[in-house]
Amino acid sequence: MNSGMRFIHPVACLCYYIGAISLVFLFKHPYFILTSLVAGLLLNYLQGNLAARKKLLFFFLMMSFITFLINPLTSHRGTHILFYWLDQPMTLESMVFGVIAAASLFGSLIWFLSIQQVLGPEKILHLFGSLSSKGALLLSMAMRSFPLLAQRFQQIAIVQRTKGVNPLKGSIRKRFRDGMKLVQIMLTWTLEEGLQTADSMKARGYGSGPRSAFWPYIWRKQDTLFTSLFMVAGIGCMIGWFSGLAEFEVYPTLPESLSFRLSDGLIYVCYLSYLVVPLLMEGRDWIKWRSLN
Repeated sequence: MNSGMRFIHPVACLCYYIGAISLVFLFKHPYFILTSLVAGLLLNYLQGNLAARKKLLFFFLMMSFITFLINPLTSHRGTHILFYWLDQPMTLESMVFGVIAAASLFGSLIWFLSIQQVLGPEKILHLFGSLSSKGALLLSMAMRSFPLLAQRFQQIAIVQRTKGVNPLKGSIRKRFRDGMKLVQIMLTWTLEEGLQTADSMKARGYGSGPRSAFWPYIWRKQDTLFTSLFMVAGIGCMIGWFSGLAEFEVYPTLPESLSFRLSDGLIYVCYLSYLVVPLLMEGRDWIKWRSLN
């Protein structure tokens, strides 16, 4: 379904996603992080990413969980000691900070997942081709490589399983040898295709000099409206951040409550408005699609 953010100009989409990911790391208040996480998951659901990227989401969760574990093991700051592990104090503050860091990482990865869905290779070339044609091509190929490598690895595993090569069965030595063979085949396949692509682009004269190109992306009224809405909300968030509002200091001790002041509430409204703009667009088109099919 080609709708919602996919109809917005690539420049507007890029600016929006840069702002959304930046806000995840600027505001450390649990309410803000939770709101960004829920909005990112809902946006990916409306775009159809959650069902198709279950394994990738599990990988994101594992990375976030490791981030949560690292902080209490490396930082022992805080006044509320919960227990001792290997004669090192495990504090409540370090665990809460680990949760915040893990949630921020998972939230940013969720937004990157949406970027991959909205900004395809053609839009990447449109955005960065004029600055560096070779760099834009490399970036678009890198964004394509992760799902492509996973798909190829599954194809190779299926074919090699008919020859008795299975890294899931047998002794540890056999599993290791079979696994390395699958990786070797995949890397050989990928490098061979990379050389073919490089020779093909070189033969076409790609990046050899200035050239003209046709891009089917025209700035329209809806792009202006979309950009104006998230820019106003983003400016409000930045004003609040520079003013020190909606802060959540974990160290040296946790605050007694998570209550908002009136000024913090105003910043939260701006933050929520920033995240809601694409949800309204995707939700409107999602409802239309469901009603017609």
